[in-house]
Amino acid sequence: MIHIGAIIAAGVSQGSSKSLNVRTMWLKSFRNDHDKRDFVSAGAAAGVAAAFGAPIGGTLFAMEEAATYWSQPLTWRTFFCALCSTFTLNILLSSRRTDHFGALSHPGLITFGAFLPSDSDWDLRELPIFVGLGVAGGLVGAAFVSLSRRLTVWRLRAVVTARRRVCEVLAVTLLTTFFAFSLPLLLPCADHFATRNSTSHSEAPWRPEAPFEAPNPLVPALDELLCPAGRHAGLGEITLGPHEHAIKVLFHSTTKPAPVNLGISAIYALFSFALGVLTYGLPVPSG
Repeated sequence: MIHIGAIIAAGVSQGSSKSLNVRTMWLKSFRNDHDKRDFVSAGAAAGVAAAFGAPIGGTLFAMEEAATYWSQPLTWRTFFCALCSTFTLNILLSSRRTDHFGALSHPGLITFGAFLPSDSDWDLRELPIFVGLGVAGGLVGAAFVSLSRRLTVWRLRAVVTARRRVCEVLAVTLLTTFFAFSLPLLLPCADHFATRNSTSHSEAPWRPEAPFEAPNPLVPALDELLCPAGRHAGLGEITLGPHEHAIKVLFHSTTKPAPVNLGISAIYALFSFALGVLTYGLPVPSG
């Protein structure tokens, strides 16, 4: 979606298309590098807004990743473009998914489910907790940047040959595989949660055609290997499954009992943090 938005914006700003061999007389005043870059930034923001239903997030993404230079006028233009993208998507989706044309509550094209049940709410007493989470996230981010910088400096000094780069990739791959399978051994087995393969708010039963809720075949095998009947390795549910499934289990599950507890979440957070630091900067085409 990001690339689609940027490509369309670049073509619109020039009033032409090399692929279609079309060149119009429209928008001639925008046919310069400065305006083309601004259009590309706005198009990238529109793509993020359409994908996730988040115009503010699209604007921040464009500010961080797409724009070469940033200014206050570009902020408002990009934000307005992202708002138009979200509004247009909601109008189009309302005509297809609901009986009420004009409903503007669709979360976007990509969603992992609701974070809270519809009857849940938050109040003023929880604001300090949100502030604490923000501070903790900032400190963790600072630690990640500092460690990544130190590791990058070491790589530039020590991992200088092609053979060493290949060995480094193989070593990180082996470490990732080893800890993904061994970390579930650290915690005792837990009871199966009520609807094992359903983590959406609706608690609908799992259907084979639902791609994000397909069970990972490694998890039942791990349960049989490590746990007695009727119990499962909770950490294996997220370390061995696809990332989309892990997000649903961690953030969108309303089953009782909860599929993960504080211990599982803490170990998985440390695992993800360490793995992120190690893999950032690896010579692999991983995005």
